[in-house]
Amino acid sequence: MEIKQYKSFQFNRLNNNYQVLNYGYFESPISHVISCLESCYYYVLRYGGPVKFVLFLDDIGIGFNELDISVDSKNDLIYTSEQFFAENYEHCMTKEEFDIKSENMTNLELYQHDFLTHAVMTKNNFIDLLTQYDFCIKNKVPFFVLSFDGNIYDIVTFDTQENMNQFIKSI
Repeated sequence: MEIKQYKSFQFNRLNNNYQVLNYGYFESPISHVISCLESCYYYVLRYGGPVKFVLFLDDIGIGFNELDISVDSKNDLIYTSEQFFAENYEHCMTKEEFDIKSENMTNLELYQHDFLTHAVMTKNNFIDLLTQYDFCIKNKVPFFVLSFDGNIYDIVTFDTQENMNQFIKSI
């Protein structure tokens, strides 16, 4: 597996949350996934876990806090994006063109035609990722790396920053 993008995180005991240790990859698939994990975690808990949350999404998708999650049930894919920022569409059209397309197409269709920057993954990968993130939060894992190899998103946990840094150097 060749990792193409990653983000490393450290648990902050003072704030009881995770902080990013490396920045970069803005407006890339991994940045959309991070926003998705952080923004929808409450809903994962509310709906009784990752599988039930994805079953809920199957019915309607969800948009909140400038984040969108759209489901392609036919192909068992999940699309997510920090939606409707100019950086998400200016790679292929003007604001006026985007406004016309967004009035006539669903978010899912905009993603499928690559009119918006986004992350896409299988439903199973999404469930696994939510499960791994839930494990990190509940167990206050000291360090983890969110990685993307071009096909699959994954979380690898570490007890020490040294072990995490050795892993990162091996990428």
